[in-house]
Amino acid sequence: MLTLNGFQVTMFRSVRDSGWIETDTVTALIGTNESGKTNLLVPLWKLNPAKGGDIDLIADLPRADYNRMRNEQEDQVFVQAEFATDADLRATLTTATGLAPERFDVVRVARRFNGEHVVSFPNASPPRTMLKARVAEVLSEATKGFAGEKTKKEEALKSAAAVALTAAATVFGIRGDEIDAPAIAEGVWLFSSRRDQAPWKASG
Repeated sequence: MLTLNGFQVTMFRSVRDSGWIETDTVTALIGTNESGKTNLLVPLWKLNPAKGGDIDLIADLPRADYNRMRNEQEDQVFVQAEFATDADLRATLTTATGLAPERFDVVRVARRFNGEHVVSFPNASPPRTMLKARVAEVLSEATKGFAGEKTKKEEALKSAAAVALTAAATVFGIRGDEIDAPAIAEGVWLFSSRRDQAPWKASG
């Protein structure tokens, strides 16, 4: 179950930018008639409506900006909301990604005028480095896997893959204890270049 923490509405009807609106178990919107309360709630409903909720550009775009936005800004986000996640969802995401459960404490969901949804986890930035020992382990397992194949038809492929894996391992081996994104990119490029030079490519 998700619990709404807050939301923001932008460029929807009379609301140009609501700013971030924090919510709690009970939240009240107080204002005079025609002050825009409904135009704050409608986009929140359209974020994930149980029924209906179609986006009508004529009705939903700001009138003053309709001519400019109708053909150019359909990918604009008009509502975004932040939710606190429950333990079951965090456990599922942890199993799927290997990241710690606290990385999935909150989820942000947004909707664009073209109907697309955007989902993000602000605290779940992927790791930018890898332990060199783990990379060496993966490359070693891959090399052994190729060596174990018996099919003669794939000998050229096996040989080329082994050379490429060795080249990548050499690049990674000269680094420190951790391998960063540029080093990984260099290893992948070297692997690809060795693979593309393989003799089986010419006969394929």
